[in-house]
Amino acid sequence: MKNAMIGVLLVLVGALATMLFLSLSHSRRTTFTAQPAGSYSLPQTQTPLRVEPNQPKRNIEAASQLKGIVSVTKDPANVITAVKLTTAYKTVYYVVLNKKALELSGLNGKEVEVQCVITDKDGQKWIKVSAFQPAEKKETALTKPKPASVDVTHEAGIRIFGTYNAAIPRFVRALPGGGWGMYYYEGDSWTYGDTGYATSNDGITWNRVGRVMTHGGHGFDNVNAVITDVVNLSDGNLRAYCEGLNSTSYDAQSNIFIADSTDGINWVNRQVVFVPQSGTLYSRGVGCPRVAYVGGEYTMYFVGSDDTTSRIFKTTSSDGIINWTSLQMVVEPPTGGSLGSFYIVNCPEAGRFRMFISTKFSTGSGNCIRSLISMDNGSSWTWEDGIRLAPDEYSVENLICPVLVDIGGSDKMYIGGGHGGAGGGHWDTLSATCE
Repeated sequence: MKNAMIGVLLVLVGALATMLFLSLSHSRRTTFTAQPAGSYSLPQTQTPLRVEPNQPKRNIEAASQLKGIVSVTKDPANVITAVKLTTAYKTVYYVVLNKKALELSGLNGKEVEVQCVITDKDGQKWIKVSAFQPAEKKETALTKPKPASVDVTHEAGIRIFGTYNAAIPRFVRALPGGGWGMYYYEGDSWTYGDTGYATSNDGITWNRVGRVMTHGGHGFDNVNAVITDVVNLSDGNLRAYCEGLNSTSYDAQSNIFIADSTDGINWVNRQVVFVPQSGTLYSRGVGCPRVAYVGGEYTMYFVGSDDTTSRIFKTTSSDGIINWTSLQMVVEPPTGGSLGSFYIVNCPEAGRFRMFISTKFSTGSGNCIRSLISMDNGSSWTWEDGIRLAPDEYSVENLICPVLVDIGGSDKMYIGGGHGGAGGGHWDTLSATCE
């Protein structure tokens, strides 16, 4: 039972498990632009710095960008003994004491943005800062004109019934000949998961085609093989970005792999493109890849998990296969809660994007759909007040895996509705309208 639950927790639901659907095939395809890291230097200061022996000695692996308040501790002789960065989610990072930390101490009590690498030692999070700047003043609440798709209204009825325990939406694409195709998680049990496929002419009535990617088949992963995004290639073919899991053992780690197709149904050439890394904030598993190809570069957002929680990361690649660089963490869970699968859409205002995400407010509560707003091309995100969709609107316990698509000029959201917790129960595909 423990093995079954691990398979589900890593691949199915992110915080209820781990899972941006960025559709290049319709008008709402996200156009993220990577932002260069800023740098900021203060005038020379004479404040002495005491390097503590407890700073991490091993290689620091997890590159990131953080924003938080600087705090400085000094001894009676006015020697700096500690520099800390505290984020909006009350996570405390200890700054490795070097020349850059001395410069950073000049912004004591101020909010800053830092580029850094992260590691853990003795239960503390440490960062080695390479560049920083005072945080830009950004809007903290929506102002008129408001970005699109903030008002979400539930629709009655089930779109795809979970015949085999679960039918959870993962990606919807417009089909060349008209209509839409949906890739969804389908599992005969709560240990093994495949990719089901269904089509629709109106976005309401969906007809099952069958399973288009099965675990252990055609070289795919032995436990889970689930499509979460599909990108149109320049040669007319399709590339799927997928979640994979090869083992049911307790320490099994989920991965991100790609597969190719000419018709969106038959998928071949599995190739792993991103895996967990020891000592990072995604050491336990990675999943829910959402990918956009913009300006000759692939940008991927994904959910990464360590032994305690899940976060959302952003990275880029020139070919979308190897050499992923500029890795940064962009979303942490809300205080006292957790997060899971997500989807990003464009807003009418230039540079603005909205993320819909499955999240919990606190331990023991059901998953609902909330949202975040970005005003800098997807590099930083702010939680918006309120809930976009609540489980009790559908008489279910949890809502996960939001997916948006433009159908007939109107935005429609598909979500997985759960009757039961992770590792059991029954899940269907439900829908809502967005205004």
